[in-house]
Amino acid sequence: MISFNIANNIYSYENDNVTKIFFDLNNLTNNLSRVRMQPADTDACIHNIFVEYLNEYDVIQSSDAPEEEKIEFAIIMALLVKFLISKSRPVKILEIGFINSSLGYFLTKMARQFNTENKVFCVSNYLYDEAWIELIYRLEEAQENISVITASTGCEYLSENYFDFVIINGSEFMESPDITLQNAIRCCRTGGTLICSAKKQYFLQSYFEAYINGYENYPYDDINTILEKKINASDKSSVVSLSTSSKLEAWMQKIMDNCNCILNLMCSGNEISHDMLHSIIDVVDECETLSLEIVKYTDCHSLKNNLILLKEHILNFLYTTDSHYKSDLIEKINDVLFVILATKLD
Repeated sequence: MISFNIANNIYSYENDNVTKIFFDLNNLTNNLSRVRMQPADTDACIHNIFVEYLNEYDVIQSSDAPEEEKIEFAIIMALLVKFLISKSRPVKILEIGFINSSLGYFLTKMARQFNTENKVFCVSNYLYDEAWIELIYRLEEAQENISVITASTGCEYLSENYFDFVIINGSEFMESPDITLQNAIRCCRTGGTLICSAKKQYFLQSYFEAYINGYENYPYDDINTILEKKINASDKSSVVSLSTSSKLEAWMQKIMDNCNCILNLMCSGNEISHDMLHSIIDVVDECETLSLEIVKYTDCHSLKNNLILLKEHILNFLYTTDSHYKSDLIEKINDVLFVILATKLD
């Protein structure tokens, strides 16, 4: 289960024992607070807000929602609190991609809690549904703090340096993640905060890692992570100067890292369960998707072909107890790594 304690730690626990701390807000309020909140004890106030929001999240989300989604939600809200608590003036918050998520509702509630003049703008490619309209009604007075925009999540139309806090919400699929990220950086003020919750949108995360230096990383499960960066002038210039070669290098590195993880698992001597193999297939699917992008720019069809063969071997291994498939898998992973190392990027 996920909770938030009076010491300002977001943590998970089983049988009353803490298993992992995902986020620590200790001393944040003492060091950064420029906001008067009620009650006067800001630490206690933030604790009460988080308890309230986590409980409401459980009510709004379906009971079978994965625990990882609640952890992700708690971390994003903690990053927003970290930002808001340091501001005495009204701020503008942008959420890119709000479909399939109640995050915009909570962003608006939290923003108003700090300053009634704070504004939240939620952008989506899609028309919002009845569930989202219901959330808008739940905001009551806070409806004046939110604007919902149905338009491209590429965000080319948004003003430069306009928003103080920008979050890319991977709950909604980004058709052009490179354009989305470039415009998210462009419209975020210098000194503002950019959050990327990529979920399983691997291109979105790989673009962020290629464009941005010095970001904070908050992993909340074995696959997914939240990326945070205070935007500076060099981040804005890197968007313009990022070359195709840099993108290809980032994608190649991602495939190499994934293959090395699989290789280490296969060579560990531990038993490989069916669940682990299904997870490995997901990773190989990601690599195959990346390879399809790579062949658009370079003659590297052998990489795609080797990844397809690797996936076939994993599927064979999934439905057999024959041990020789494990050695075949290791051989195919090494073939993929060899192709990557032998590929020259211009």
